[in-house]
Amino acid sequence: MRRTLTALLLLLIAPLAAAAATAEVLREGFTSRYALSYNGIEIGTTERNLIPLGDGSLVFKSTAYPTGLAAVLLSDRVVERSLLKLANGGVRPVEYSFRQSGGKHTREADLYFSWPRGELITQPANRNVPLPVNAMDALSFQLALMRDLEAGKKSFVYQIADRRRLREYRFEVQGTENVRTPQGRFDTVHVLAENAERDRNFEFWCAPALGYLPVRIVYFDDGDESRLVLSGYRGPGD
Repeated sequence: MRRTLTALLLLLIAPLAAAAATAEVLREGFTSRYALSYNGIEIGTTERNLIPLGDGSLVFKSTAYPTGLAAVLLSDRVVERSLLKLANGGVRPVEYSFRQSGGKHTREADLYFSWPRGELITQPANRNVPLPVNAMDALSFQLALMRDLEAGKKSFVYQIADRRRLREYRFEVQGTENVRTPQGRFDTVHVLAENAERDRNFEFWCAPALGYLPVRIVYFDDGDESRLVLSGYRGPGD
């Protein structure tokens, strides 16, 4: 009987521990590094930094650049930056920027989320479109994903704004899986995200031990596959 009660207590405590870890990770920030591959060929590294600003605001920055042999052939550097707020248990983007430089093409884009006016403003296109309540940018939705998994959600929808438009993605938890990465092995929650046209989709493997941080991300776009696998991590207490 005592063993049964102990087991039940552990089952109750475990989800609370995971939830506290997620809140701490988002409150204190983290640095993560991913090996980046394209169609099975490793081409670079993506570094991500979540930086608290002390007023409930956060900056989430991602920098991708070629490494190894790919650096001889490619020189593109992609920097994304999202300014966001944690409010009412959720994630709300404020601004997003995209910069691609160093290679044959230079691209820039900025998004402004005007919540009081209910508008999404895109630059340099200078377009204003209605802002859905579940709108995210290409970085902030990954933090929202961590919060929603922490809350135990199995299915949810985000409107994700990229450089050109809003796309609706439906997220569905597929189950659990143990994943091996250069950073170690992790028990993960496997999540599939598909857009309405089904021509683009994401798969995430999120580790409760790291506050549901994705330790593997796979993105499919018209038959091409981009993959990120966690190779380094520093979070609260490290």
